[in-house]
Amino acid sequence: MLEPQAALVLHLAERYLGDLLPKSTLDYLAPWFRTAAGVLDNHSNGLSAWRRKVRVLATGLPQLPPAIDPEVQSVVTQALLTHRRLEVVYCARDATELRQYQVNPLGLVVRDQVIYLVCTLREYDDIKQLVLGRIRTADLTDLPVKEINGFDLDEYIAQGNFGFLVQGEQKVNLILHVEKAYATTLIERPLDPNQQVISSGDDHVQLIAQVHNTQELRRWIMGFGVHAQVLGPTSLREEMRLLANKLHETYAN
Repeated sequence: MLEPQAALVLHLAERYLGDLLPKSTLDYLAPWFRTAAGVLDNHSNGLSAWRRKVRVLATGLPQLPPAIDPEVQSVVTQALLTHRRLEVVYCARDATELRQYQVNPLGLVVRDQVIYLVCTLREYDDIKQLVLGRIRTADLTDLPVKEINGFDLDEYIAQGNFGFLVQGEQKVNLILHVEKAYATTLIERPLDPNQQVISSGDDHVQLIAQVHNTQELRRWIMGFGVHAQVLGPTSLREEMRLLANKLHETYAN
């Protein structure tokens, strides 16, 4: 028997955590998921309606997640569970041919509906990210995973590795001149714990924060359009100036 509270948690787990759970776990929980749905369907209290009133949305324009071969996903999660290596056939972005790799799986990261396998290849120590949807085949081997001393998935993410780091300084001191109307979200959700927001006239604020030097930072700044201007660092300001000139030329033609 399931209490309605437990049924609701299982229902939400099925909806939002499916990509994060091993297939063996999902198969084990399948009867519980069905029972949970039945409990919620047969109760008239507020919990039964809760599942129709709560949603999780991604930022930006809605896009469909990339298709993933269920067998590939099952083998990859099994490799993570059992600490074993994989043999995969992978299609890299813009590649003209498939490549075969021996993979040491270190973790899975879901970002904007895309699942990444954080791993190393063969006996190398440099960490790679393979998009699960680009793995064509995956076979489990009997070889144990080659451990990376000191590797921590949370630390790896915190270092900005999923923002596509730019060569040079890993972090930069961003100074942004922003229209007040567009700065509200930056005040409510700071870019870093020591962020400063200084009034700069009636219509603008100056935002100062230490951020990772990534391609994602550049796309984020571009999203403000004419409503924000980079004051520092000088190198980033120059990048934005050159990009603005190229945009002008593109639309002028």
